[in-house]
Order: sequence, then structure tokens, then C-alpha cells
Amino acid sequence: MIDFYDVEPGYVRYLQTFDRKVPNIEYTSNNKFICGVVLEIHGKQYYAPISHFKEAQRTNLQIFNGQQAIATIRFCFMFPAPLFVLKKKKFKAMNEVDRKYVDLLRVEYDYCLSIENRIRQKAESVYRIGCNKKHKYNKNCCYFPALEQALVMYIAEHKTIEEVAMAKDPKSK
Repeated sequence: MIDFYDVEPGYVRYLQTFDRKVPNIEYTSNNKFICGVVLEIHGKQYYAPISHFKEAQRTNLQIFNGQQAIATIRFCFMFPAPLFVLKKKKFKAMNEVDRKYVDLLRVEYDYCLSIENRIRQKAESVYRIGCNKKHKYNKNCCYFPALEQALVMYIAEHKTIEEVAMAKDPKSK
């Protein structure tokens, strides 16, 4: 099932060292969030940023409120991520802080749930584009194989750090 997540900014900065097309997620008001799991391939789970860029493009899907496009899912910038860098959006808790923003998120979320199969199909299609350097839209996409390698290294590095911490202090679980 599709959900919305916040992602740790440090993980995004790490991915940006492997591919500059990975989008910035830190903003002054609300950080960019991601939708996922949009694709699972090679044992990796992919997440795609939601953007308030509204124009239809070959590598995105528009999100509608009635007949009006209000956002897009930007598959060209999707990336794989481990669960430990993600935090699921909790609309109920957020509602107490910014009701108007949560209302918008709920509309986007409900629409994404209604087109979940299309989301997965588009993610798979764009993944093929991002892996094919000869495709005419490839230059607009992240290079997904490099991001998959980065994910493997990130997990290995953080798993090692976690294992060392646990060996020193078993209570740190």
C-alpha cells in the first residue's frame, strides 16, 4: 500500500553525492516528502517525491483534486531507501499544527491510493528510462543503478555502526 513519508535529510545528501539529480528535500516551511513504495526491484524499495510542480510530463503523474492538477509524483527523481531513514506521515498528529496543509496532503494521499496501480506502472516505466543511457529522457532521470549501489553501501555502513554500538552496549537496541 502507498504511504507518504518524510526522509532523513542526511540520507538524501548522501545520495546526492552519487547523483546530483536527487532533489533537495529541505525547505523553510514544509520539507519535501515522498510517496512509496512505488517500485520494488532488485530487492530495493523505491520512493518518489511529491512536488507542487503541476505540469504533465513523460516521467511524472499528476495528482488531481477534482479536475484541477494540484501536484505531481516525480518518478524521474525517485530513489531507493531503507526503512530506517523514513518516517511515515501521521496526518492526525500533523492536523493539530497545520490543518490546511494536512487537508491538502489528505487530498493528495487519497488520490494516490485511487491510482496505485498506475503509480506502480509509471514507476516501472521510468525506472527503465533511468537505466537506459540511450533513452532520450534519460538525461532527466536519476541514474537508478548508481543509487542502488549507494543504498547497499549506506546500509552496510550503518549496519556496521549499529552492530559496533550494540556490541559495546547491548542495551542500545
